[in-house]
Amino acid sequence: MRNKLFNNAGLKILSVVLATILWFLVVQIEDPQDSKTLSDIKVKLINTSLLENENKVYRVLDNTDTVSVTVKAPKSVISQLRSSDIVAQADVGKLTDINTVAITYSIENVDSDYTIQGNHDSVKLDVEDRKTKWVKLRYSTTGEVAEGYMVASASPDQTQVEVSGPASVVDAVSYAKVDIDVTDATSNLSVSVDISLFDSEDNQIDQQTITKNVDYVHMTVEVLATKEIPVKVNFSGEPAEGYGTTGEVTCSPSSITVAATPSALANIDALEIPAEAIDITDAKETVEASLYARDYLDDNVKLASFESDYKLTVNIGIEEVQELNVSVRPNRVSFENVPSGIDVSADNDVEVNLKLKGLTSVISGLNTSSLRGTADIGKYFDDNGLTSTEDRVGVYMIPVEFNFPDGVTVEKTPVIRVEVTEK
Repeated sequence: MRNKLFNNAGLKILSVVLATILWFLVVQIEDPQDSKTLSDIKVKLINTSLLENENKVYRVLDNTDTVSVTVKAPKSVISQLRSSDIVAQADVGKLTDINTVAITYSIENVDSDYTIQGNHDSVKLDVEDRKTKWVKLRYSTTGEVAEGYMVASASPDQTQVEVSGPASVVDAVSYAKVDIDVTDATSNLSVSVDISLFDSEDNQIDQQTITKNVDYVHMTVEVLATKEIPVKVNFSGEPAEGYGTTGEVTCSPSSITVAATPSALANIDALEIPAEAIDITDAKETVEASLYARDYLDDNVKLASFESDYKLTVNIGIEEVQELNVSVRPNRVSFENVPSGIDVSADNDVEVNLKLKGLTSVISGLNTSSLRGTADIGKYFDDNGLTSTEDRVGVYMIPVEFNFPDGVTVEKTPVIRVEVTEK
């Protein structure tokens, strides 16, 4: 048996080899069928100009312009087949009444027989009339500029945008908007900003089916430094006869914040209200004036508020002047600088008479019982050349000084009658 197996062994091996070669040749000649599935193939829509000529626009529904296909072809074809080899087309010129377009499939540069089956056989379209309209462009800034700075102004290079597309989508567009980020800015900005579209409820609109006459606008933003400065009030004129100013000048607000370039701000310390802006001539009561800070600023200086011109309310206190006669007992006058060698005594029977004038509010609040005066004896003698003790003995009317509250004056210098004797 063993001998039989190994009889003609070489011939048997040769037969196996020849059989293998023959099988390979048959396979190559026959090229059996095989199949392959390819995904994410984009359907090309052709003759879309037919819709455009009728002023129509379309959009693909349900992603039906993306297909998966199964290809059956000789294995030699299948082994080299790629998604890019598949041609899927839909002729819009053959649009059906239900707005579908049949898909045709083919393989580029393949002559062998093959079949293609897609996961769906048509593209679904939504076809509408094209509509065009102009919408207002809104603009705003986002973020915060650097501390001590403000956005003084912002402006785009146009104020309207033309939108075009399906009527239902265009009708929903209420306005266009651009936003520019000013975070930490310390100088002017000049940038191009993309345009977004919004409906009347401020919801952003998908712009895939809409075209705009421009996709962005150029925005210019003025950024200025800020500074808080006090308001200084000046006025002109004199109150009516018998009236005077109280010295109380109030302004609300008492300070404002202005904006300018850093170099311009360096020269600004206060807002000066000129005297000619407020005239108190012949006034008999408090003068109130309403002014606007904007009117008293240089053109290169702005107010740091878009909502107000900083209305200033100024009050100049005016009151009637009253007279008051006061008698002060001699014992309320003290003597100063009394030279040696003499005694000074006041005549207690002769009071010091004062004729005071002042504003009503001051005079009415004056406590006359607290008035105290001083008489400078030495100064009086020096002013009158009385140098010796003998010359100084006698009776004199010496001037008396009082410390009156602000706003109170004495019409005539008061005097006290004193007697000077030698010690």
